[in-house]
Amino acid sequence: MAAAVSSGTPTGPRSLEALRAHLAAYPIKDRPDAAVYVYHAHVHFSLDGEEPFETASAFKERLQERFPSSEHYFFGRTHRKPVGPHPVGSYELVFTRPDYADVVNFLTFNRPSSLSIFIHPHTFQSLEDHMDRALWLGKPNELVPTVLLNSEERYSKEMEQGKDEAQVLWDHHT
Repeated sequence: MAAAVSSGTPTGPRSLEALRAHLAAYPIKDRPDAAVYVYHAHVHFSLDGEEPFETASAFKERLQERFPSSEHYFFGRTHRKPVGPHPVGSYELVFTRPDYADVVNFLTFNRPSSLSIFIHPHTFQSLEDHMDRALWLGKPNELVPTVLLNSEERYSKEMEQGKDEAQVLWDHHT
């Protein structure tokens, strides 16, 4: 896929306009599964020593070569401590729905055995996305779901304050 031409406004998973267009085409009320615009793949690595971090970093470089940041892919920061529900070091690759098969296939066949990869859709139902709709490549890690418990309530409050559903999802996936 060709990278988006930069106009100062990000495109793809980094574009609020693209998310609004997707949600208009696939209303949540009609088909909740169709409202999935992006997925997250969290690459987990042990915090024991430098070797796991180096392996994760090398794999991230390989992923960035295969899926350069563009209208379809975005890489998050590498965290060398637990963050959110992730109990180990991690980084995320955000990718769009049309690219799901390509990304998951690459991760499946190229993941270093010492790394675990947690993949989930990103919707308004964070707890369900992380606990019931996710898949693991490699050894699963025990997530910390308590940080996700109030996400639907937070989303609802933000919408009551005037944000549309696209803006709320946008704010929580970028």
